[in-house]
Amino acid sequence: MGGISPDVSKKGSWVTPVHRGYYKAWRKVTDSISWSRGLEYRGLIHSILVKVNHKPLPFRGEVIPSGSFAVVMTDWCVSLGVSRQKLHRMLKVLTNKPDQFISVENVGNRFSLITVLNWGLYQSDDEAGRATNKTTAGQPPGNRRATTGQQNKNDKNNKKAKKKNPPKSPQGGSGYTKAFEAFWIEYPKKVAKAYAFKCWKKIKGVDALTIIDALKAQLEADHFRGNDGQHYFPNPGTWLNQGRWEDEIDGINGGDDELPPELRR
Repeated sequence: MGGISPDVSKKGSWVTPVHRGYYKAWRKVTDSISWSRGLEYRGLIHSILVKVNHKPLPFRGEVIPSGSFAVVMTDWCVSLGVSRQKLHRMLKVLTNKPDQFISVENVGNRFSLITVLNWGLYQSDDEAGRATNKTTAGQPPGNRRATTGQQNKNDKNNKKAKKKNPPKSPQGGSGYTKAFEAFWIEYPKKVAKAYAFKCWKKIKGVDALTIIDALKAQLEADHFRGNDGQHYFPNPGTWLNQGRWEDEIDGINGGDDELPPELRR
């Protein structure tokens, strides 16, 4: 695989240099169905892994979490040198069963949010270890032993501090409200939960029961079934952002558009 070299410090992985450091591509990815689809899909997977955020980063006023990245589809097509139709077709394969390698979400018709499902299977965070190795590599052996001893002491102190003051989740408490969890249980497509909760908290003037009842009614009416018989469920964050609980139920939600909503941007 061009541009990827073996990581001699870790068995079963590659490291690929990018302009902000390295990303780790564990050989676990080669076990996926998507990888077995051939060279073009492997190139697309490589492109996705290069773009994925290693930590939360801002994009057009939104914070994109680690394991995801934001992209304008037309720009991505140009950079990849492929047509919009071909990229859409390949992303659809990676999104649907049996692959389910990624999820794709349209964010307010401004950009697409690509999330690598099971991101933790393919990555490992060892930046701290790299930094420590670089800092101590040039020191005399005596200094390195002293540094290591100090580090061990600091680690023990940190463990004691954590026991006294356990870290809180980002939203506090269990992380998600009971009302949101009730919505999450009902929603059929369970991806990008943290982003969906962020969208949930932005909703004003509508009670949770109204939203959940509307969702149940849409599911009972088979509202998400397209003319081709397939079900097209928006990502939960998209459904909430667009106020889709106000959709009129007509039994079929498909239309003649060539692309599904999450890939039109």
